[in-house]
Amino acid sequence: MLAERSYQLQSQIFFAKIGRAIAFGVIGLVGVFVVAVLTHPASKDYIAYWSAGRLVLHHASPYQTQSVLSLEQSQSYSGVKPLIMRNPPWALFWWCPSASSML
Repeated sequence: MLAERSYQLQSQIFFAKIGRAIAFGVIGLVGVFVVAVLTHPASKDYIAYWSAGRLVLHHASPYQTQSVLSLEQSQSYSGVKPLIMRNPPWALFWWCPSASSML
């Protein structure tokens, strides 16, 4: 009887710790998401990946500086030098889904 009660108490403590860890993780992810959305995404390096994926979807080269810069500036990027994705061409397919969501 005492061993069964001890086991129940231990399992309750374990699940409480797991629940707290999940709650803190979710709160942290929401916080990161809110900060990322509130700060202008065009000022981050994400625009380089988005523009590369967008250009690939339209059968253009994601390494041509003029086309990348014009696309980034159309999304309110204020820089004078384009942010070009430096990944090799075979890695471009990872960024096409993010670009297709904004077509």
